[in-house]
Amino acid sequence: PPQQEVAQYLMDEDYDILYGPWMPVAEVAVWTDGQVAAGSWYQNICEVIPYITPTDIFSEADNARACYLTTNAGEEEALLTYAADSGGSITLVKRFEETGFALYVCDKQLMHFPQS
Repeated sequence: PPQQEVAQYLMDEDYDILYGPWMPVAEVAVWTDGQVAAGSWYQNICEVIPYITPTDIFSEADNARACYLTTNAGEEEALLTYAADSGGSITLVKRFEETGFALYVCDKQLMHFPQS
């Protein structure tokens, strides 16, 4: 499955955290058997879902060990736009051609908690 391919890449490249849409990142994390933590968003790009996501994986130091996952062109465009609007420099590290999945790294933490 594509989630297993993404998981293997993350483990091979020593990434510890994966940020992305909630269902795909959860599926990838399962394939890592606990080696990669999943930080997820649902409707709003990079907005943490605090009730199903560990809350202690969103520091700048954590970001240095993380990749951002997109699963289609729409998500990819939204992530790139959000990074640019946030002042972050985002870089493609791996594209999985068969599935349209892509992994990015960013020099700035993009994940944020919802405004209350």
